[in-house]
Amino acid sequence: MGSWRHAMATGMFLKSAPDATDLSAPEPGGRPSDFRRLHGESELTELTPIPCDVFVRYGQRFQKRYVGDVEPARVASVDRGPSAPGSSWDSTTAGS
Repeated sequence: MGSWRHAMATGMFLKSAPDATDLSAPEPGGRPSDFRRLHGESELTELTPIPCDVFVRYGQRFQKRYVGDVEPARVASVDRGPSAPGSSWDSTTAGS
């Protein structure tokens, strides 16, 4: 979320529609609409641009609720893991 928090100009909007900004929550209640309802904010429609600051706040809440503590690091590369059932992705952080 660092690039969203620090590199986007104040007042910028996402290009994506609200339904295309959901992060993959493991249970109900993790969508941007749920976040906005929780904070007493109006529902976003397909015609409503999403301010970057709203997306950042949503992402931060999502991380606290579903992920927990994370180590801030800049990802240098992401590569597909071995081609086998259940394969994963390998990431390399800057400086590692």
